[in-house]
Amino acid sequence: LKEKLSASYIHSINDVLHGGLKAAVKGRYIPYHPADTISLPAPEAEREAVFLTLEQAQNLLVVAHGHRREAFIALALTTGMRHGELAALRWDDIHFDTATISIRRTLSRRQGGFYENDPKTKTSERIVPLVPALYAILNTHRARQNEARVKAGPAWKNLNLVFCNRSGGFLHDGPTREAFYKLLDTSGIPRMHIHDLRRSSSTLLRLLGVDVKVVQEILGHSHIDTTANIYSHVLPAMQRDAAERMNTLFQRPE
Repeated sequence: LKEKLSASYIHSINDVLHGGLKAAVKGRYIPYHPADTISLPAPEAEREAVFLTLEQAQNLLVVAHGHRREAFIALALTTGMRHGELAALRWDDIHFDTATISIRRTLSRRQGGFYENDPKTKTSERIVPLVPALYAILNTHRARQNEARVKAGPAWKNLNLVFCNRSGGFLHDGPTREAFYKLLDTSGIPRMHIHDLRRSSSTLLRLLGVDVKVVQEILGHSHIDTTANIYSHVLPAMQRDAAERMNTLFQRPE
């Protein structure tokens, strides 16, 4: 607690230690379980999810226009990709000819390093539609990235990442989070987690008339109940319409 670790993280540490010490008692390596008397902090109340309205989403995209994190925010909001999926995305995964994105891996960070893993679940490995308005945003983002590559010279890491740091390596979540907070402040939107963009993507798709089954497939939920229990009022639509419907977010007022 003095190190400012969250209660949930402390509980996770205790779970690991508790299991190991229990095995030690069972194997008679130690006479008693020393963790049985530990007083753990009360778990935090579950954070209430935040969802952007259609107007808030449009405003955020207007404010993010031209920003170095525009492509990241636009992809998160229109595809519902997880932060780790965006951080592991390669340019080869984006197919402009078929207007699709292949989600094949996710990135996690532990013990000071980055690790690429398979997607969270079997259904998390999926293909999602690419919103037409993102073509120009991604091309601008890639041009800016090419400039950074030339500037970095031999120090550039050729990982072919869509979102990377200034030397082409994996992107730390801290700078992305801080940039996101500043954009929210400028937009007049209360601060939210980056993961709330994924939740907002689901509700916006439903608001724009996309069927719950299509939303499940786009977000990669294992069970439709996960989608249906959180988001209600299904309206019928087809997946090929999903990208065109999300494209309305980018329409600027005349």
